[in-house]
Amino acid sequence: MQKIIVSLKYLLKFVKVYIILLVIFLVSLITVCLIPARITKDNLGGTVTTFKNEGIYPSFGIPIRQILLDNYTDALMMNIALSVDSSDPLRSALVNPRHSRIDNSADQITYLEDIYLEKETETSIYERYWHGYLIFLRPMISVVPYWGVRIFNMLLLLTSAVYLLYLIQKKFGIKVSLAFLIGFIFIDFPYLGLSIQFSNIFLLGLFSAIYLLKRFNKIQDLNIYFFIIGGLTAFFDLLTAPLIPLGMALIIVVNYGVRNVKQILSLCILWTTGYLTIWYAKWLIVQTLYVPKAVKVAIDQILNRTVTPADANFSHLKAVSLNFFQLIGYNRINKF
Repeated sequence: MQKIIVSLKYLLKFVKVYIILLVIFLVSLITVCLIPARITKDNLGGTVTTFKNEGIYPSFGIPIRQILLDNYTDALMMNIALSVDSSDPLRSALVNPRHSRIDNSADQITYLEDIYLEKETETSIYERYWHGYLIFLRPMISVVPYWGVRIFNMLLLLTSAVYLLYLIQKKFGIKVSLAFLIGFIFIDFPYLGLSIQFSNIFLLGLFSAIYLLKRFNKIQDLNIYFFIIGGLTAFFDLLTAPLIPLGMALIIVVNYGVRNVKQILSLCILWTTGYLTIWYAKWLIVQTLYVPKAVKVAIDQILNRTVTPADANFSHLKAVSLNFFQLIGYNRINKF
């Protein structure tokens, strides 16, 4: 009986953390959705110019090692940030309206240009993600255009990475720090700041690792910490690279001496629990207030993106091979 009471009390801690996270996420999103749309559109001209000059999937880097930026998704994120109705911040924070066309004949950059030129557009919704990036993006585009956001992200990523490497070298030695540096080189880290969607999840990974390095001995419960990281990942991620924060945090705790396989597996499960329950909460809230069948639509879309069988033009072996060649420096035009 005593064990059951202790277990229930421990479970209650997670419930409290879960509720606190939900409240913080909702309040922060509603708050930034109060920013009038006209303010966020003041710098839209420069944003549209940047996107039109670069195109949907521009390449950056040296010829044999190009990184392909996802301007399509960045333009979509900008669209959502600009489409907020500040007169109804709760709805805007939950259903995430965006401008589009009836026949979906244009790309995301064209939709942004339609907003800038004040053309008549349709409104669709993108409610299955939390879109946590809005709490930073909306205030930033009220002050600077897209290129300004890029500069800020690049500076923040680089300074955070340098600080992380310094802390790792200080705590674990030069070998571990060099291993991290090599990993950063392989993922073309210097260019990640050019993409909003790439930046978000890597910044979360960096901050999670830095916090562990600074506060490891003062963290009372690693289980709750990993649960929180999972929830934050669900809040910011667009299924870009959700395992980055988990992986970086695990590397740090392993170097601190947490080597028990069961404990590591437990941390992974708790991260996953935080990720899935926070994500599911968004669907449930939206379905309750605004969009019938939002949960079913979200699950169908996720299954379509993650477990759809490979077609004739794709294989898992080919995907792994292309990723391997990209690590060592592979010109993407030489496809096989």
